[in-house]
Amino acid sequence: MQPLRSNGIMAKYEKLLDEAIQNIRLDRQATNTALDEVCQDIHSGKLDHGRSGLVVAKYLETLQRSNEQLVKVASLLTKTSHKNENISGAEIDAIYDNLNEHKEDVDGD
Repeated sequence: MQPLRSNGIMAKYEKLLDEAIQNIRLDRQATNTALDEVCQDIHSGKLDHGRSGLVVAKYLETLQRSNEQLVKVASLLTKTSHKNENISGAEIDAIYDNLNEHKEDVDGD
């Protein structure tokens, strides 16, 4: 497939990346808030550590996935910031796949 040079495609790409970054940040904020609340409840004795450990592990797993998402986005941004600003159809497909994976992770958890 030929590289795409259209400014419209690049604008759409940048908009999707901005949206993905914003979603990642919102997910991290919500996860951090929930994790803080669970940890406070464990420390205060309201929750049993043994029973809540799996919940805490899930929250940490979610944060790790968001870290991986940010690394992927940073990698994509680095690719596009080089002198050659062409983006191939395969790269666009990879972006959509990554965004859909993230959406499924959020919806599934």
